[in-house]
Amino acid sequence: MTWVVELDYLTNEPLSIAEHEKIDREGDPRDWYTGPLPGRTGIRVSAYVESEDPWDAGAKVMPVLEEWLHRHGLDPLRRAKLRVLSEGDYDAEATRPDTPELLSAAEVADALDVSRQRVHQLTTSHPRFPEPYARLATGPIWTLPVIEHFRDTWDPQARPPSSRSCW
Repeated sequence: MTWVVELDYLTNEPLSIAEHEKIDREGDPRDWYTGPLPGRTGIRVSAYVESEDPWDAGAKVMPVLEEWLHRHGLDPLRRAKLRVLSEGDYDAEATRPDTPELLSAAEVADALDVSRQRVHQLTTSHPRFPEPYARLATGPIWTLPVIEHFRDTWDPQARPPSSRSCW
């Protein structure tokens, strides 16, 4: 079975796109590629590995990969994350849209079982009501998970805490 092994390493200095391209160009002939580590100073290496199980895939590729990175002067490396996915799961994840489900004020009203006017009141008077994900010409929009969290933790009968509350 083919597994995709993703290894994230923290580095002391950020790598430029040119450095990533150089590593890929001069790299191992195996099916590996590198990229920046999202949100951190480091490098993500993804490798396709043939193995019977995911544990073996990770164990098989890690020492070879770390020696390869060492040859390219990426020392000291600090492991941050190891993730192993089947090739099918990796492809499905890579092609899944990353835009969350978005809700208009009318849809938020439906989710909270209130009127649109009440949604407007909550946006202006309830300190825990989530900020919109974006404000469009047609009005604000929220992501489904933040509205679900608010709904699950909100007591509609309770008076909202004042902004001067100590608790």
